[in-house]
Amino acid sequence: MTGGVNQVTDLLIKGGPVLLVILGLSAVSLAFALERFYHLWRANKDHQGLMDLIESTLEKEGAEAARRAAASFGGRWLQSWRAD
Repeated sequence: MTGGVNQVTDLLIKGGPVLLVILGLSAVSLAFALERFYHLWRANKDHQGLMDLIESTLEKEGAEAARRAAASFGGRWLQSWRAD
């Protein structure tokens, strides 16, 4: 086990500051990719439920109530949606 750690340490030392920058940027890129994946996964979870809520509220109570219902559903982009 110690041999593997020594090999990694030797590679980091040989690579110098450029390798450390590349490793750091790789970690940041991975963090961004995981955040985007999580955000898109959450955004795509329940389209049908949202559409059913909007349709039923629109039929029963009108456009303004449907807009409020959609905003309370949790979509950030829906909260800023405005009528013409």
